[in-house]
Amino acid sequence: SGSNRTRNPSGERQVYQSTKMELYLKAGPQGTSVGDCPFAHYVRCVLHFKGLEYKVLPCTAETKPAWLINECSGKMPCLRIDGLTITESGEIVKYIEKTYTEPSLTVPNLNEAMQIQANMFLPMAKFLKSKEFDEGKENDLITELNKLNEHFGKNKYLAGDSLSLADYSLGPKLYHLDIAVDH
Repeated sequence: SGSNRTRNPSGERQVYQSTKMELYLKAGPQGTSVGDCPFAHYVRCVLHFKGLEYKVLPCTAETKPAWLINECSGKMPCLRIDGLTITESGEIVKYIEKTYTEPSLTVPNLNEAMQIQANMFLPMAKFLKSKEFDEGKENDLITELNKLNEHFGKNKYLAGDSLSLADYSLGPKLYHLDIAVDH
């Protein structure tokens, strides 16, 4: 019988029955590569950490399957697995974490860890999407980044000493910020 990959980046061994997983996400400018959505990257990070195999299906507005538009209002990322369709990155990773329990990215203080990084995305998006420089938006973003900097001055991860879903949520957002600010 087939199985998903048996090792994840931490080296822990876990075998899951082979399951067809498809991840629909925003396509890049060429229409066939993976786009720049940090929420899709979050899901991909978790899937990779768990050592799970899945098919990536980048979609543009023109190439979205009819079922995705009709059943999910076209929302992406969207995971299809075992007849189940899940949208919203947070819901997708909750499902993955509950279904594929090892290695775990859940920690006792996960909600607190998620809250530490939760307030960074909106100021980041507002700043990056501004057509003109806006000092107020820049200051709002810097305030949130300073909070993160202060936290990481005392902690290895958002949940202290443990890697968690919160870190995988934050990582793609910081990467997106780094790339966007360079342009």
